[in-house]
Amino acid sequence: MVIHEADPRVTMMLAINMRPDPQLENSLDYSERDDQLVGIASAYSNNFTDTEVSVLTYDTGPMLSAKNVPIFCFLRKKRRLSGDIPADEWTNKRLLHVG
Repeated sequence: MVIHEADPRVTMMLAINMRPDPQLENSLDYSERDDQLVGIASAYSNNFTDTEVSVLTYDTGPMLSAKNVPIFCFLRKKRRLSGDIPADEWTNKRLLHVG
């Protein structure tokens, strides 16, 4: 599904067979849903190295989890029910852990 067509192009994909990244099990608590989401994004990023993987959310839980691992997280300013999300409604919260 295309969320935003260009600059940058944003797509969403459902991959029900993805599991959380086993390399992060010491950094994330996979009994927590937020950590599972971030771990799955990391696994997807490792498996599909030609794509940039980010977590899009309005929830601070995944954002806090993403601080501990190299996954980008975008905070949505407000919640909408339609699938069309204008680019100006997302704020880039680049939470890349360095170190």
